Amino acid sequence: MHQRDYEELSSVYKQLKMGTVHRLTKDEISDLLAAITADWRQIDQQIAQFNYFLRQQALPPQDIQRIKSNSINYALQRRKTRFIIRDYKQLKTLTLMKARGQLAIKLRQLSFYVQVFREIPTTKINCGQAKQILLAHETPIANSHFFGIKEAKCLLK
Repeated sequence: MHQRDYEELSSVYKQLKMGTVHRLTKDEISDLLAAITADWRQIDQQIAQFNYFLRQQALPPQDIQRIKSNSINYALQRRKTRFIIRDYKQLKTLTLMKARGQLAIKLRQLSFYVQVFREIPTTKINCGQAKQILLAHETPIANSHFFGIKEAKCLLK
């Protein structure tokens, strides 16, 4: 069993053992969705800055597209869903659980870009900002052996 799955199962067990779970009101749910939407937009802006840097490099369009698709594949790795939203307005139509899942996917995509660009001196500031966002959301900054990360690093050299 994967560590994340074990932790999720453990938290569900603890909730069941404690008894009833606090039910959120509609106002609390709308406030949480608004906060998730704001965070999602901030992360998307950070990813857009990395994509802007990609366009500034002397890379052919197919290589840029390959890096972008590798970031999405990395973000969706080990997820229960292959559903990903492209616009923050779509978050408003989702349930709270799905919105949280989409935020986690976006954070993982940002983590991909940090791993690819952290060794490039001109993106040091962007990587620092992205690391702060990841730390604020308690998302680990991994050192993954994912093929897409290695491929993106090779394309940028």
